[in-house]
Amino acid sequence: MAQTSTDLNSYCFDRSVNLRDVHQSLKLLLLPRDIVELQTEDNCLDIVTSSDRGKLFEKYLSKRYSLKRDISVSDSVEKENLTTKEPDCRLDLKTTKNFKLDTSNFKIGEKNVLNKGETTNHSVSTMELLLGAGKSGEIGIGDENLKVICQPIGSDNASLIFSFSEIKKTIVNSQALIKRGEWLNIASVLKDLNEKASTLGIPLAEMSQTSGKNETVYELQFK
Repeated sequence: MAQTSTDLNSYCFDRSVNLRDVHQSLKLLLLPRDIVELQTEDNCLDIVTSSDRGKLFEKYLSKRYSLKRDISVSDSVEKENLTTKEPDCRLDLKTTKNFKLDTSNFKIGEKNVLNKGETTNHSVSTMELLLGAGKSGEIGIGDENLKVICQPIGSDNASLIFSFSEIKKTIVNSQALIKRGEWLNIASVLKDLNEKASTLGIPLAEMSQTSGKNETVYELQFK
């Protein structure tokens, strides 16, 4: 089974065209995995969808409206590279570790006393990941490495596409829409990847190490 690529396509209209009406007219074609963002500044409609469906939307819209331009991901990335060298996506990977240790304290005196307790340690570390639009990066999640592709949608949202780094596992991917400043728990992403991989007979991955009362949590933030 081939992996389906995802593209961002922008469809722009004259100011006389109402974007909400255009969005409403697309409801018959949209799939649950399609992401639509209205760009009122330029009167454009951004659609994140599989590469083979981009032409479908273009054909449908061109018959009903006068399209000003159609910008694919590759075009927008090229244009961005000409104007700035700054990365389009800034992501923070936060690793939270919780350690719980049972302790015993035995005192000898008039009365022998055995005190038992529990010591809790908490540590948080953050790593910044800088990515260009549509470019992939890699993050370490426990014993597993994941590739992530970040595509900004408007000024406050981004589409994140995750896949395993191992060649034999890159056949599956998982997509998440995240708002700027929000934290995404990678456990939900890895769960989705594992469920898709299991249907193909691919060995499952481990998201975090939990030993006794020790736990590691991984979260990703779009900045």
